[in-house]
Amino acid sequence: MGIVKERMDDMTGAGKAMKDAGERIRSGRSLATIKDDARTIAAVASRIGSLFPPGSDQRPTDAKPEIWMHWDDFSARAQALERESASFVTAADAGDPDAIARQFRTVGRACADCHDQYRIKK
Repeated sequence: MGIVKERMDDMTGAGKAMKDAGERIRSGRSLATIKDDARTIAAVASRIGSLFPPGSDQRPTDAKPEIWMHWDDFSARAQALERESASFVTAADAGDPDAIARQFRTVGRACADCHDQYRIKK
């Protein structure tokens, strides 16, 4: 499956990191380990553009064809996620629970914004 499998694996890993970070934030425990989650998300975010080359729309992808039809918009959303993910790493490194929670929500909105537009609903 090549790049589609790589993309799916990366997105699954980022999703798991988001879920884990959210649980840590809600519980108020293990906040130090959010650094690892933030770095995982940021690493995937930095690669999104390269994970969607033209022609990588074959099954079993959840990517809508609109990605390639509206590449500039998709790319701008990916860059926004990359910026917000980097800010999440910065907040996690600083260790301020309120800043971590705020930036986590911002990253979540960036993910959802793109998924709403460019991901086939499951």
